[in-house]
Amino acid sequence: MPAHTIQQIQEFLPHRYPFLLVDRIQEVNLDAEDGANIRVLKNVTINEEFFNGHFPGHPIMPGVLTLEAMAQAAGLLGLTMLGENRKPTTLYFLPVPIMCDLSARLCRVTRFVLKPVL
Repeated sequence: MPAHTIQQIQEFLPHRYPFLLVDRIQEVNLDAEDGANIRVLKNVTINEEFFNGHFPGHPIMPGVLTLEAMAQAAGLLGLTMLGENRKPTTLYFLPVPIMCDLSARLCRVTRFVLKPVL
């Protein structure tokens, strides 16, 4: 199983507070029938600064931050899939098409390509 603690996640991702939007990896399945998948957790409290203006009286995590969290999760999955081939000094660009069903409150990465940055 890959990174569980925030320290291990920080070994995979260069992001730091307040832009690290993954606090825990709950599950990784590299052998899923419909493709590899990951389930992550971001702890959010009402004290988060963005809740002050988004929206007063009805706080919602901004969609752009939700998408960034999903991109970070996809990055963790991609780097996990590299296994022993992952190098801590390698920087990757990850174009991630994301499909969301907002009525079901579900989002999924439909496909991603891990490319080294030249």
